[in-house]
Amino acid sequence: MFLSNFHSKNQRLRCSKNKINSKTRIAAFLYVCRFVTLAKEVIN
Repeated sequence: MFLSNFHSKNQRLRCSKNKINSKTRIAAFLYVCRFVTLAKEVIN
């Protein structure tokens, strides 16, 4: 009983971690894009 409960909690945590991961990846990607465009403007 305890082990199965622990396992389901673990899976839930992993699922939320994956969601957070994809969000941070998208945010980081957008940040890098902005940074690159700013750098290009500065160079020009």
